[in-house]
Amino acid sequence: MRHEDTPGVQPPRWANKLLAWRCPDYLLEEVQGDLHELFEERVAEVGLKRARRQYALDVLGFLRPFSRRSVALQPKANIHSKPNHPGMLRNYFKTAFRFLLKNKAFSFINVFGLAAGTLCCLYIVLYVSDQYGYDKHHHRAKDIYRITTTLVQKGDKTVWATASPPTAPAMKRDFGEAEQFTRVVDLNLAGLDKHLLRYEDRSFYEKDAVLADSTFFDVFTYHFTRGSDSEALTQPYTVVLLKPVADKLFGQEDPVGKVIEIESKAVKHDFTVTGVVDESLGKSHIHGNLFMTMNSDGIGGWVRKSVEWGGNIVIGSYVKLHPNANVAALERKLPAFLAKYGQQSMKEVGMTKQLHLQSAGLIHTTAGYTNEMTKTVNPSFLVVLLLIAALIQVIACINFMNLSTARASRRAKEVGVRKV
Repeated sequence: MRHEDTPGVQPPRWANKLLAWRCPDYLLEEVQGDLHELFEERVAEVGLKRARRQYALDVLGFLRPFSRRSVALQPKANIHSKPNHPGMLRNYFKTAFRFLLKNKAFSFINVFGLAAGTLCCLYIVLYVSDQYGYDKHHHRAKDIYRITTTLVQKGDKTVWATASPPTAPAMKRDFGEAEQFTRVVDLNLAGLDKHLLRYEDRSFYEKDAVLADSTFFDVFTYHFTRGSDSEALTQPYTVVLLKPVADKLFGQEDPVGKVIEIESKAVKHDFTVTGVVDESLGKSHIHGNLFMTMNSDGIGGWVRKSVEWGGNIVIGSYVKLHPNANVAALERKLPAFLAKYGQQSMKEVGMTKQLHLQSAGLIHTTAGYTNEMTKTVNPSFLVVLLLIAALIQVIACINFMNLSTARASRRAKEVGVRKV
């Protein structure tokens, strides 16, 4: 029995009048009919009082605040419920979930293929991003440059990642653009690939030891978990340890100020620990488990005293330029600079040299240098990886769309008109 046939079972008259006043004529019959149907159902389910209250709320919810019937509610060419309406969204999710349960094998293949392709793409992108992230964490990283050498001797041309020992100090002395310099000796390249560390009753071998100028931590930024970078390598026979090495040697003790013995084929001496660093700030092409000061005898003493411009050996040389220094202009001065100091010694050994400045942030992603401290990666390889990642993602998307299209005929049976 319809409520029109029952005088006492009627929606609020004021709500009907409000709806008739605000609703466009072309929508009134449809909207009012739907609301009356809902009203009848609610009367049967929750009673007349609650049904009337809900009817009034529905009418108020239909109205647009502050809108005029003559302007805001004019007929439009295409009237539909908004696709992002909460009711529509719930319907979409419900329909999709039912379809997934109904077609488990197909859904697994389709979703897994797209997810696997996307995961592979993201993994490759993260790897490439990591490779390009080397040495970007240093303070004013864009002002740090490595001095490289192109050497020609007896017709053979070699591009070295190193420079002669006196090159970096002379550049700081001669060029106002240079704010600071530092040199690093990779002891692996010098044939000293193992160092025995002793502290009390603990001893073990460590690899990847480097000698560094006292200015090393003025140029490169490391996170000190113990000690300070201000004077870490200034005193003779001092050493800074990488955190895993310090933990292995000292456990929970504070290593700063402790004396350890370091023994290799070239040296056996006591060193004072002045700091502990980790690599939490970022990766660097200079990897060392031990950073020993150059202000000591042996190889460090030879590097500091050397005036030989004719050889390269294993001296990584770096300069930190003042902000806004003109790098191109500085490079144009290098031939005259090299001739000033090294022309005679290079002539004696029959070689010619050229010096260049390489940005620290490009070292890890530039191949072709001799005497690199760590393995570099070819930038062409990274570009190929990115192309592969894009191809994998495109294939995964096409596969997903093709499988979905193949099911379109069956899905078409489930299509209907939604009323919200």
